[in-house]
Amino acid sequence: MERVEVSDTATVGDLRIAIQAKLDVPVEKQTLSVNQALLMSKNPAAFTDMTDAKATLKKLNIAHGAMVTDAHSLSPGGRRRTTVALPLSRAERRAAGDGIRLPKLT
Repeated sequence: MERVEVSDTATVGDLRIAIQAKLDVPVEKQTLSVNQALLMSKNPAAFTDMTDAKATLKKLNIAHGAMVTDAHSLSPGGRRRTTVALPLSRAERRAAGDGIRLPKLT
């Protein structure tokens, strides 16, 4: 499993470029999907949920820590799981209990 960082406004195309830069898998060789069945599929072309390069990851409900599967043709049976690292939201950055005020007990 690999971790790839992209901006919170990233598109599928941006993610593909980030995967190419980090993992040396050319964009045109990548088949991406949030469906992990892609890992075992004999027909990767059937997974079309991430074919629109202009679709934002946010629109596809892909958030920080999401798992995206990449089937590629660099080697026979080439498959990888990639964790998408988007910037954390303000709520996710807060420590547990941060901002909670408790009354003084006397």
